[in-house]
Amino acid sequence: MEDVAEFISIPKSGDDSRFGVIVKGSSMSPRVNPGDIVIVSQSAEVMSGDLAIVLWNDGENALRTVTYSGDNVVLSSTDSAKYPPQIVSKQTIHKLLRVVMRIEKF
Repeated sequence: MEDVAEFISIPKSGDDSRFGVIVKGSSMSPRVNPGDIVIVSQSAEVMSGDLAIVLWNDGENALRTVTYSGDNVVLSSTDSAKYPPQIVSKQTIHKLLRVVMRIEKF
C-alpha cells in the first residue's frame, strides 16, 4: 500500500514544514494520479475530509482521504471498488501529513 514514490524539497513558502511528494500509486485516481506531486505540510492539522499522506507505524504509507470516527480513522480512496475504505485505530498511524496542494503531471 505504498503510494509515495519519492519525497522532494520545495522552495521556501513561509511554512518550513512543507515538502513535495511524488505520487506512485493509483488509489486516488483520477483526483491524484501517479506522477503528480502533492505538497504536504507537517504542521497543518488534518481535519475530517482532508487528503493526507498516512505514515504507518510499520513504515508503510498511503495517500487517502481522512475521516475521524471516535478513536478510529476511516481512510478512503477515490477507487473504493479496488481500495475499500479502511477503519483503523489512531494508534496504528505514526503521522498524518495534510496535502495542501497538487501539481498535476503533464
